[in-house]
Amino acid sequence: MKRLYINTLLRKALLLGLLLGIAMPANTRGHRMPHRLAAAKKQKSTVQTNMDSMPIKITTPALLSAETDNNDEVETDTLIPVKDSMPSSFLFTKENTITRAEKLDSFFSKLTGKKEPARIVHLGDSHLRGHILPLVIRHRLETAWGDQAVRPDYITYRTDALATETGKPGFVYHAWGKNGATCSYFCVPQRIARVKSMKPDVIILSFGTNEAHVRRYNADQHLKTLSQLVNMLQAACPQATIMLTTPQGAYYSYRVAHYRTVRKNRRTVTRRYFTYYRTVNKNTQLAVNTINSFAEKNDLPVWDLYNIAGGSGFACLNWVGGNYMKGDRIHFTAAGYTLQGNLLSQAMIKAYNQYITRKKGNGHTIKH
Repeated sequence: MKRLYINTLLRKALLLGLLLGIAMPANTRGHRMPHRLAAAKKQKSTVQTNMDSMPIKITTPALLSAETDNNDEVETDTLIPVKDSMPSSFLFTKENTITRAEKLDSFFSKLTGKKEPARIVHLGDSHLRGHILPLVIRHRLETAWGDQAVRPDYITYRTDALATETGKPGFVYHAWGKNGATCSYFCVPQRIARVKSMKPDVIILSFGTNEAHVRRYNADQHLKTLSQLVNMLQAACPQATIMLTTPQGAYYSYRVAHYRTVRKNRRTVTRRYFTYYRTVNKNTQLAVNTINSFAEKNDLPVWDLYNIAGGSGFACLNWVGGNYMKGDRIHFTAAGYTLQGNLLSQAMIKAYNQYITRKKGNGHTIKH
């Protein structure tokens, strides 16, 4: 009775406050927040958690802190300062560079020539399918090399990451990813023809996560499909340089069955239970070895992110320790993909600086 009396008084006070225009506290006992206001408050609280699904304009990406302003036209015959984005907390990392980067000289020559578009086509799996990684790569490289060759685009998870070209000379970055894809996904004439229509000068292949995410990794099959894809791309796009990357690292989940005998209704019943485990996927190292050996044998440039980020002993631990991996321990957070995009962009710019240095010798200048 006492509680009912207090609630009645509160309702009368609330009604009186509304009549007099007095604001009442939202957390008053017995007062419920209006449905629309509650929904708005809930929507506001979930804005930050849903950033991965928000459309982001390429000219003003919210996830990036630009190092320099993105000018319409950038001098492409000078060295570009590069900041190292590798976190200090990462252990046993290696220098963030591209092996056999001199193979990209034809692309850099076309880029500095300023007579026609210089295009990169990036193919990959779900890591590239999400909009964060290609957005970061495109923004960083457009900041370095100019964006006059492309129009502003909105990139979301529901759209592709193919650039809209203006027809002007300059840098163009196209990205095409597919959830669950392996190299074999693109070994189809129709998809090869689509890549050919983009007129690429560099084709980056980012696979390996799904090839390694099996119980028994088959190196021969992986090598076969990788070789098939490279051969098909080289036949369709002889002017393009093929560049490989290695997977970031991932965990593998598995379950172990347990059987327990119990008595039920005077009968003996055997029940099955499962215990779930998660461990670092050791197949990733095998897939990385396959990619690196194929690149070395065929004299292709390769960006070995797996070993750059710590290798078999520390890559996954570094990603998890920095809160860069999602709960499935396969995909990455927005911060994780932003870091990876920065690292790849910086490795590309380092390769570009090496080209400029070889071209000009000791007479190079530094862009400020």
